[in-house]
Amino acid sequence: KIVAMLRRVSSIVARQPLTLAFAHGRLASAIRLRSTVTAAPEKIAHDIGYSVVDELERLEVLPWYRSLPLRLSGVFSDDNRQAAAASDMYMHCDVQAGDGQLFEPSAGGLENRYYRRVQAKGLHCWMCYARLLQEPKEVSHTIRKDMMEKLWEQVTLDLHQEQEMDFITLSKHLKEMQLGWHGFARNMDDALTSDDPKAELADTLLRNLYTETDEEGVTTTPPEAAAAA
Repeated sequence: KIVAMLRRVSSIVARQPLTLAFAHGRLASAIRLRSTVTAAPEKIAHDIGYSVVDELERLEVLPWYRSLPLRLSGVFSDDNRQAAAASDMYMHCDVQAGDGQLFEPSAGGLENRYYRRVQAKGLHCWMCYARLLQEPKEVSHTIRKDMMEKLWEQVTLDLHQEQEMDFITLSKHLKEMQLGWHGFARNMDDALTSDDPKAELADTLLRNLYTETDEEGVTTTPPEAAAAA
């Protein structure tokens, strides 16, 4: 599964010829990419059920007397377009991170528990974040910021509703998870710019997502995961 994750990393991050698509001066979607030799972007098939970007585009082509109030209130501003794209991107990350194959034990998958599921979602968000850093700040800053905010907003909601934590306990766990994720993201950033990105990314994934440390400080790695690395 480390190999599968690396394929996802390389497919999103290492696309140097790709740029975020703009159609008629508006952001089509942060995940609709086009090649520099392609005349127009192609819409991807959504797997998230509802696209905020599509809804924004639908509203924009309403008759002028219906869309004008929205336009005057800034609904179609560049910042709102990026926010819509961030929402779609986060939902795609959520769907991809929930792929059951990532948690198949016999194939070296992740342990299917809440923290690992958050890590998997965070990994997908990191891949998108790293890819967006290749774009001009003015067309990607809000997307990156809002996408990560949505991740932690959902984690906060999960800890309260699913894990039934009170505010104090929730805040403690949330801080620990955020610190852990930021450390992991920095390690992934370093691996991506190393002399051997593939090997370094595999090692970082193995250490951060697959290795377990017990109460006595003993670390173990599932043999299936080690073999996949």
